Amino acid sequence: GKEALEPCVERRCDSALSAPNDHDSRVSEHGREAERFVFQSEGNARRSLMHRYKLGKELLERYARADAADAARRDAALLVLLAWLRLAATRQLTWNHNYNVKPREISAAQSELLAAVERTAREGFPVGIPGVRAILGSLGAAADSNAGQRVRDEILHVQRVSGLRGGVMEEFHQHLHNNASPDSVVICEALAAYARTAPNMDPSVYWRYLETHGVTRARLLSYDRPIRSGPDFSAEQCVKVLPLLVEYGRALRQVFAGGDAECAVQRVLGYSAPLLKGNRVEVAPVCAISGNARLVADLNQVVSALRRKSDALGSASVGALEQLAFAVGVACLALRCRLRLQRMCSFEDDCGGRWLDVMSLDLALEQVIATCAADTARALREHRSELSDRRVAIVITDMLDIAVERRALREHRSELSDRRVAIVITDMLDIAVESAALSTVPNTEFLICLRQLRAMPSGSSGADESPPSADWALRLNATIQRLNSALGTETTRFINAFAPVLARIGQELGCDKDVCLLIPEDHVRSAYAGAAAAHLIPNAVELTRSLADLGPWQIVSRGEFARLEHAPLVMIDELLLNGDDTSGTSASRDGATANVSRIMIVNVVHGEADIPAGIAAVLTRSSVDVLSHVAVRARNEGKLIATCFDENVFATLCQSARNGGAANLTVSATSVEIDILK
Repeated sequence: GKEALEPCVERRCDSALSAPNDHDSRVSEHGREAERFVFQSEGNARRSLMHRYKLGKELLERYARADAADAARRDAALLVLLAWLRLAATRQLTWNHNYNVKPREISAAQSELLAAVERTAREGFPVGIPGVRAILGSLGAAADSNAGQRVRDEILHVQRVSGLRGGVMEEFHQHLHNNASPDSVVICEALAAYARTAPNMDPSVYWRYLETHGVTRARLLSYDRPIRSGPDFSAEQCVKVLPLLVEYGRALRQVFAGGDAECAVQRVLGYSAPLLKGNRVEVAPVCAISGNARLVADLNQVVSALRRKSDALGSASVGALEQLAFAVGVACLALRCRLRLQRMCSFEDDCGGRWLDVMSLDLALEQVIATCAADTARALREHRSELSDRRVAIVITDMLDIAVERRALREHRSELSDRRVAIVITDMLDIAVESAALSTVPNTEFLICLRQLRAMPSGSSGADESPPSADWALRLNATIQRLNSALGTETTRFINAFAPVLARIGQELGCDKDVCLLIPEDHVRSAYAGAAAAHLIPNAVELTRSLADLGPWQIVSRGEFARLEHAPLVMIDELLLNGDDTSGTSASRDGATANVSRIMIVNVVHGEADIPAGIAAVLTRSSVDVLSHVAVRARNEGKLIATCFDENVFATLCQSARNGGAANLTVSATSVEIDILK
């Protein structure tokens, strides 16, 4: 028989990250005390990650547990700790300075800090859970000290078996024995990437991999045990060392990359590593998980799918059909696993003292769903011609039948209709919204959107192959607007609470101001629970507006004004990436830095772009993700971004802008009215 999955539970609370009230001012007051602790402690914390983790534990014990009933004090401590850890994770703070530390000592200190985080979560649940989840996402899961010791032991085994005892391997060995850190994972993976180039032996692959993942040559030289050399292996040595590096990478990720889905699954299902220099790693399974056969099967399917993803989806021959099938299927499996874990995550079901491992698994599955949603959106965007192929209905509906079992879609699968494409989009949106509800406190708005999605009719106005009705599209559009509003509101509250704390700490500790500005926005895009849903909204908006004739405009950022009068129009083809030179744009030439409210007409808006000074509104043909950098920054700065779905309207705006025209612009809750002045 089918297993009945418990639905997502509604949670309400009063938190700095979710409720705009007088609670916020008390958080700020208590936060200053915790910030002073950070300022005084950084000199000691920079000695090693062990010191940083121990001081993080002390911060929580001083300020988060002083009064378990005081939610404001607890929220303040969590925000400060998150800011401190994020500055360290982005390498704005020193990881190691004149201190040799063993990996097992880092593991032990990390375990102590995570235990303090768990106590804080348990005492205040559900208050503070958004902050706790963010901290756990920055830290990863703690490996036991034996796993940490194995990082030292196993590199010797790699050198002995491969015969690589000098050069970069010996420098890497010395680095691991004295200054192991999350960088070690990247270096190991870069060496493996180089080994895969055999027999051509291309060292540029090694350096390129390091640069891509933020480990520069200067950083390699800055270690107390610097790595100066590059790889220079023979083809025979590459064949020997590659499987050893792959296996060693798993050991490193257990200690330094706890958010990795495969590692998280391994920890809850149990694993062992054979005896090496008298050291054996034995991790017992979480009985509440290993005893659930269906959950174990789904977790193993997720891991198996992720292992083959890079080979299968990295192939140029793989088309949109296969990409969509993979993304939807894996997301469905990951969501089913999350639903089974929710009672353990909320301390309702006993997990044998392994809450941290269960939460790490839940966080990893959340990221799997977000990645699948991004892959779905990208496939829909990049392969529109291929997606007209009627075979997509067969591929996608089969995956939905197998993985979700929510809708009976097996009839008339031989033809692709607008209705079936609509079902694919809404089902993936359903998965993403439920995943957001599982991670968010309070989650009322997401649950309302979820109920609205599930109350949607089939979309057909008659026979199965007929297109979705206008009424269906209007109902879906109303749900999307509510979801869009919820995402914008929640992310704005988070940034308003977190950004000032991080800015103050960053300024006091001498961090790069621009990096401090970007960290909160980057967290929203990469780690926020609603990121998966945000990826899918542009596709759903395009679908509903075309079916229901909803008018030409979709608002991404509302702005702080209701009307602009006689606003000059400026036209550029592309709003360039953050940090790119925009001096050649018409906006710059016309004096965009002046204190003038201008309207910018843009064909293409990149998610990482910045809106120039002097621009009050951006009107574009691009579908803009509500959690992209440009959208988040626009909301913070009170600027309007709106997407135009009518080619004739947009063409008229472009022509007027090229002629140096101006316009009156009026903004309502859901649309834009623009009157071009003659």
